[in-house]
Parts: sequence; C-alpha cells; structure tokens
Amino acid sequence: MNYRPDIDGLRALAVLPVVLFHAGVPLFSGGYVGVDVFFVISGFLITGIIKTEIDAGRFSIIRFYERRARRILPAFFAVVAVTAAIGWFIMLPDDYGNLAASIVAATLFLSNIFFWAQSGSYFDAPAETKPMLHTWSLAVEEQFYLFFPVVLMLAVWALARLKRSQGLLIWLIVAASLVSFALSAWGAYYKPVATFYWLPTRAWELMLGSLLALGVLGPVRGRLAAEGLSYFGIGLILFSSIFYSATTVFPGAAALLPTFGAALIIYAVGGRETSAGQLLAIWPLRFIGLISYSFYLWHWPVIVFVKYYYGAAAGAYHLAAAVLLSLLLAILSWRYVEAPFRTNRQFFTRRRLFALSGGAMAVTTAAAAFVYLGDGLPQRLPQEVRNVLENSQYRDARFEECHNATERQARLTDLCIRGASAAKPSFVLVGDSHAAATAAGLFEAAEEKELAGYQLTDPGWRPTLSYRMLAHEKQYAGMDRRLRAVLADEAIDLVIIVVYWEAAIDETYVRGSELVEGEDAVPDALVQLAADYPDKEFILFRDIPVSDNFGAEALAKAMMFGGSRDQKISAQAYREEWREVAAILSPLRRAENVKWIGIEDVLCDRRFCYGRRNGAMVYHDPDHLTTRFAEKNAGIFERAFE
Repeated sequence: MNYRPDIDGLRALAVLPVVLFHAGVPLFSGGYVGVDVFFVISGFLITGIIKTEIDAGRFSIIRFYERRARRILPAFFAVVAVTAAIGWFIMLPDDYGNLAASIVAATLFLSNIFFWAQSGSYFDAPAETKPMLHTWSLAVEEQFYLFFPVVLMLAVWALARLKRSQGLLIWLIVAASLVSFALSAWGAYYKPVATFYWLPTRAWELMLGSLLALGVLGPVRGRLAAEGLSYFGIGLILFSSIFYSATTVFPGAAALLPTFGAALIIYAVGGRETSAGQLLAIWPLRFIGLISYSFYLWHWPVIVFVKYYYGAAAGAYHLAAAVLLSLLLAILSWRYVEAPFRTNRQFFTRRRLFALSGGAMAVTTAAAAFVYLGDGLPQRLPQEVRNVLENSQYRDARFEECHNATERQARLTDLCIRGASAAKPSFVLVGDSHAAATAAGLFEAAEEKELAGYQLTDPGWRPTLSYRMLAHEKQYAGMDRRLRAVLADEAIDLVIIVVYWEAAIDETYVRGSELVEGEDAVPDALVQLAADYPDKEFILFRDIPVSDNFGAEALAKAMMFGGSRDQKISAQAYREEWREVAAILSPLRRAENVKWIGIEDVLCDRRFCYGRRNGAMVYHDPDHLTTRFAEKNAGIFERAFE
C-alpha cells in the first residue's frame, strides 16, 4: 500500500481524544472513542497489506507476524519494564499484585479478557490503580490478527479452487460484521462490560476497515463529495469525542459515529487531493500520528502513577505534566525503541527478533507471576506500612464463603446462615460490599440477641428487583431470585438493607426497554419492594461518612510519600451530603414498614467524622469499615433488632 499521510493525521485524531479523556479534560468526555477509530484504521491497513501481497502471490503468514512483532513488541516491553519498576517503589501490595497479573495477561494478549473477568466498569475509579488497563485494546487487535489473516488467506484460496467470485468474500465479511454489530448492539444493554472488552463485539469495527481495503465502495465521484464526506467524518469523530460520556451506552449503536467517521475519512480522502486530507497531513498531526502507538502505550501508566502518588491532590497541573511527560517518552520510545527494530533488519533479523520476543515474553510472564503469587511482595514496604495494611481488613472469616458467592449459592439451602447457631433464620442481611463490611458486627449482634439470619450480599448488588442496572456486567438475576425466595419464607420477618446509597442513585437502570436514572429508579424499586412484602419490616442503614482520606491505603501512602495522617472530615459536610441523598430517597417515607437507622453517631462527634480513632483503623478504604472495628463495636448494630 502507498503511504497516506492523512492516515497518520487520523491516528492523531484518534490518540489525542483518548489521552485528553484519560487526563480528565472535561471537553473530551467521550475521548475513549479514539480507540474505535484506531480499530478501523488497523483493519484497513492490515487488510490492505494482506490483499496486496495475496494478489501479488507473495503473502507469507510468518512475514506478517514478523511485521506485527516489530511494530508492537519492543515498545510494549519497554513500557512493561518501566511500569513494573516504578510500581515496585510506590505501589501497595494488592495493587502491585494486580499489576503483575495484568502484565501476564497483556503479555499473552489476553488483557481484555482479564479486565472483563475483574467485572469492573471501564469508567470505575479503581481503573486509576491499573496501569495496564489500556492494553485491552491491543489484546483485541492481536486476537483479530491471529485469525483474520489465516481466514482471509484460506477464503481466497477456497474461492479460487471453487472458481467463485472474490465478491463472495466481501459478502462473507459483511455478514460477519453485521453479526458482530448485532451482538454489540444487544450486549451494550445486557452485557455492557463484556461487550466493551471482547473481540466478537468489537470485530465489526476492524472489519469495517477491512471492507474499505477490499474496495467494497467505488471511488468517490467528484471533489465536492469527497470534501463533504471527509469533513463529515471528522465532525462525527469530534462530536462523539466531545458529547459522549461515561453514561453513554457503548459500544453498540453509539460506536457507529466514530467508526463511520474514520471510515468516511479513509474512503473520501484516499486517492485524491482534498483540503481535509491536507489538513490531516499537516506536520504536527502527522508527527503525533507517527508516535501514536508509543503515545498510547505510555500515557496511561504515567497518568495512573501521577494520580496514585498525589491522590486527591492531583490537579490539572499534575495531569498536564503527565501528558507532556507521556509525549516526551513517546518521542524517545518511537526514536530509540520502535525505529531500530523496524529499520535495522540486518541486526534484528527475523530469527533474532522471534528469539528476543519469545525470551521477553517468558521472562516477563515468569517475573510477573512470581510477584502475583507473592501477594504483591509486601516485604518491599516499611514495617509500619505493612502493619497498617494487615490490621485494616474488611474481610471477616466467612467473607469468601458468604459474599460474592453467587455460583456456590445456587439454591436457598446454600445460603450462609449466621448468628446464633441454635436459632432458625428470622432475618436477612441484603446489600453490596457495604453490607459485607458490616456483616461481622451485625451477625455478632444477632448472636447476642440469640437470632440467626441469612447473608445475601454481592459486590455492587442492590435489591432493586423491578429494575436492572445498566452499566454493570453482573445483572444479578440470580441474586434477585434468591432474595424473592428468602422473602417468600414466612419465618423471615426482618430485612436489613445496607447499600452505598450515593453510588446506587448514580447508576442508570433499565425497566423493560426504558432507561431510568437511579434518582428515580432506586426509591421507586424499594417502595415497590416494601409494598410487595407488607408483613416484613425493612431496616435501611444510612450511608456512613466517605472520604478519599479514609482507609489503610490513604494512611499507607501518607507514610510512604509524606502528607497528613490525620484521617477526619467535617461532620457538617457529611450531614449535608446525606441530606441530599435522603431527599432523593424520601418516597420511602410513605412505606409504613420501612425504617432508617445509622451508626454515624459512633463514627462522628459534633465536629468531625474519623477514619481512625485512638490509633485504630475504622475504615479499610474510603467507604468500607474494617472487620476489626465492626466486631469490636458489634453493639451498635443491635439497634437493627430493636
């Protein structure tokens, strides 16, 4: 294929929104669509190269993978090495262990599956502790590269043997693209996280580029049409980069705008002089496009480490510096890492390249596995930091058995029963990880009252039975069924709900085909739940105070990096924040069998709410109590049984 400078400019139009989105620039709330632009470009270029070589009778699958290795692996391993080295010095054990696991997944081109399996949304705050998160898109591309060239080569060969037109190949790709898009459109609503990360729901974006390379469309007729289409394509990319956000149902139909935008530019600019092509080919954009791969690789780890080190203090100045540092590293990486492997083929022969690549993969995988199996190597850290982390857990002795155990709790008889061993269950604890964090204290209080109950908790689950959460991989249908089964038991007369309400009302929910904001869905669902079971009493716990300054991680970082170890916030600010949440949940006041209680009186005095008291940790992290605190203060949970 002939070199097209406009495509390097298009690469710049892809990478810049991604970087600015990750840096938190408000204007680019949808900058993540740059990845979709990359997919279209990649599909176009790779298919074009393969088609040219097949037509010339000189396609080699080994040579194809050699080119991919020269292009991808050197800069990738450079980023991995530097990221792991920095993480050694500043990351806490859990985070460093997770980094190691993600490095193994990324090295094996499985990071999209790895991050999907973690069941966290791409937009969650914990993403900012995952320096390798952005490699999910590389994994999608590499998985595509593994099978598509082989399939394309076999299809061309088979069609030739059968004396069938090559046009049939285009129709086969069109059909595969439509199936992939249909999966994406459906999954964006019903399996959003899997749809975001998995190849089958992303393949249509790459194949859109492939279809362009195969000439599915004839040449654009007339300069005016070419200009209009290309500028329209630029507009689609910019529009989605600016007006999409973390709440956009994506990919699905929403991905049509950036992908078709990229396709229109590639199609309309190709083969003719246009002002849009000249605009994309100006040297600043072209240069950003040339270094776009390295820029993409470096920017996210740098941003993560800046946020990790500075925490809540990381402001626009820090993030701007992170972007500039990423750009500098990208230039150096492109010049001194990427270029030698691509151009110096006399030294980096095919055999040497494959040997170095295989060796790097083996060493990286082994080293990262060692770190992961060593629980993030906590011995790296000062003893006082380790003491804080060890004494601040929120997982009690039955955590693994009773929380996040939906697969092991297929039947009602499999549910955890806790409290007084001689008593039959008369209540159920329901909720998310906040419920799990209080479980040790609450069931100890139940035991003091000679009561027993079920624990029905799962990360992120809220008992909004008449609504389904949109942006969450776990749809919790099983949890909802179990709750209904428990509530059908006449012996259960008390339902204790502990949920992070502020987070719950920030979600988007689905009822039938209707999208409903959490501010409306959550109170409506709980009013309905209470009405469906009028013979049961519902006890709802108010949110506890929340702060980024609370928890073991914040204290450990203060010890490591310097900073205030004084974990407290204004009690007045907490009360005002809860009043806003309570106002949204006010429809629950109409339900006679619903009662609100709280434990904030133990966590706060008149002036402050505390993350630790008398030298002991109250919080495990910004919003979860430690097991030790819950057990030591079990008496405060007795109010749920009064």
